[in-house]
Amino acid sequence: TIRELKEQQWQHYFGNQSKIENRIVSLHKPYVRPIIRGKEVKPVEFGAKVNMLQVDGISFIEHFSYDAFNEGTRLQSTIHLQKDILAPATSWERMPFMPPMKTGVTVLPIR
Repeated sequence: TIRELKEQQWQHYFGNQSKIENRIVSLHKPYVRPIIRGKEVKPVEFGAKVNMLQVDGISFIEHFSYDAFNEGTRLQSTIHLQKDILAPATSWERMPFMPPMKTGVTVLPIR
């Protein structure tokens, strides 16, 4: 991790490279990336970003990443996930634990 950090710093200062891909911001957690939020109090946040599907108070994780991503591009895959999870079972072998139900879908980005 320290060697990679040294290489990134070298590129930044001597290589005239203003943007470094997958920049390390923490020695203890090198996989964490900054997420630019633009909020007044906290313009940058760190940690995982999760796209969730919530049905009747039960949350399902649709996408989990330490890199920033746009929730709008995940909407179609979230709808397909909702159909797969809540589809009525055609046989007990396919989904014995899930009874058929009709519910609404709420996509909640959590950062």
